[in-house]
Amino acid sequence: YSLPLLPESNSLSIQEMFPSLMELEVVFMDGLLLEDRIRSLAGLPLLRALKIIDFKRQDSDEDINKDLSRVVLASLEELTVQKFDGSALELFLDLVSMPNLRSLSLIKTGLLKSFVNTAPEHLQLSNIRNLSLKSVRFDEGGQDSHLESEIEMFSAMLGITSIHLNHESRNFAQALVQSPEKPTSSEGSQSSINPLLPNLTGMTLSGFEDDEVADILKAQQAIR
Repeated sequence: YSLPLLPESNSLSIQEMFPSLMELEVVFMDGLLLEDRIRSLAGLPLLRALKIIDFKRQDSDEDINKDLSRVVLASLEELTVQKFDGSALELFLDLVSMPNLRSLSLIKTGLLKSFVNTAPEHLQLSNIRNLSLKSVRFDEGGQDSHLESEIEMFSAMLGITSIHLNHESRNFAQALVQSPEKPTSSEGSQSSINPLLPNLTGMTLSGFEDDEVADILKAQQAIR
């Protein structure tokens, strides 16, 4: 469903209108409205898929009461976030807990370094199985810092089995073919190669040049 914002005088809650709601799309709102709508989802035990589009954090969002208990979306398995900046995504993650999330799709969205260290009680990155990154970037630091953050992010998402990247997220593809060394226990012996996503079985690349795809696949093969 695409749910219109309701006037405050309306006494019907989302739960009362759609008690069996399984999929929800929320479009274009500021932080205070987002907080209100997210908190209203607490009584939707069947909500399986959530899509939030076009949220920009504003100065007024500082009034959000993050001391309230977070909203637990226990049945949520799929989350799509589109047109967020890093601070907006950080705010959203402050409001919710998604213990069973398995599929994460980020579209035209920025990330802060703090995303890598998201508290497990909000989002357990290691539980993610399907990851889609379309026009995604880290908002802080320079190119070297971005690569470091991308590698750290993948290192925290060891459960991923499938990944989709478009050409505007090619930096993540480059991070993916890095080969961080895994020290061996024997002193003086060489380190072994430890692929970032050891459980990866499927990869989709959109809009890449043929030579880019060949280089990525060759590098992936070399570290496995």
